[in-house]
Amino acid sequence: MSCIRERRSIQENGEGPPYDYQAMVDFALYYATDHPVPYTRDANDCTTFVSWALWTGRYAEAGSEDYPAVLWNHDDYDVWYWRCNDCTPIHSYTWGGATNWNIYEYNYGGRVTFLQYLEDLLISDVMQMEIDGYGSPDSPDHTMMVTGRGSDGWPLLSYHSVDTENKPLWDIISQNDGPYWAART
Repeated sequence: MSCIRERRSIQENGEGPPYDYQAMVDFALYYATDHPVPYTRDANDCTTFVSWALWTGRYAEAGSEDYPAVLWNHDDYDVWYWRCNDCTPIHSYTWGGATNWNIYEYNYGGRVTFLQYLEDLLISDVMQMEIDGYGSPDSPDHTMMVTGRGSDGWPLLSYHSVDTENKPLWDIISQNDGPYWAART
């Protein structure tokens, strides 16, 4: 929890974005395994899960707010939103797809900083990875959030698709050869 306190003090001193990192982590931990999520799940909802955690922490949605527009712009890379107009939930591809979220944040979002090393991940940061045989070998297929620290000091990650809470970074790396992407929220 000290990483969250460190971030909060940075925010209070006028540096950094006005995000609620504790709310992000609380959402991810609460919904990781034991509680039904407050949204309609896709078959692979890892990025949707992380997007909801980010949104809970005050990441603002980007894109059209009216229902007709969400029907034609949900596949654009420069939007990020979840809408439930007339009880028909629809989200942008960037809200629910690992590669799409990565493209959005790298090119349009402006809210994350991509890190060079996984060891630089802090609590509430996002880690993505390529899964062998799933998609393109040069783009992320899976999205996770750092929700704690192990006794060794290394990140613990929570995620969906296979509902998981606080899995050690080294267990994930030992099962997948990457590449990996790390994003500072």
